[in-house]
Amino acid sequence: MDNAFNESTGYAIIAAMAPHPLPRVGAETHLRDDLMFDSIRLIELAMALERQFRLPALDLNESADLTTAGDVLNLVRRQLETGGGA
Repeated sequence: MDNAFNESTGYAIIAAMAPHPLPRVGAETHLRDDLMFDSIRLIELAMALERQFRLPALDLNESADLTTAGDVLNLVRRQLETGGGA
């Protein structure tokens, strides 16, 4: 898989993994309140993002700052910019 960051792919992965999918997932969509992610589903989401973008392990459960889909994609982007991707 290509590790080049693609925001629409990131949102599509989040939407596909969501326990309560919405017609549109964007930067302000809340992971827990809107999409009903729980801790197990967040682990599964992290693994899917790691595979797609070839990232080291992400811990989406440990960061209180990650409340929206945009927060998650910003983390992915930062990991790729700092050489976190393969």
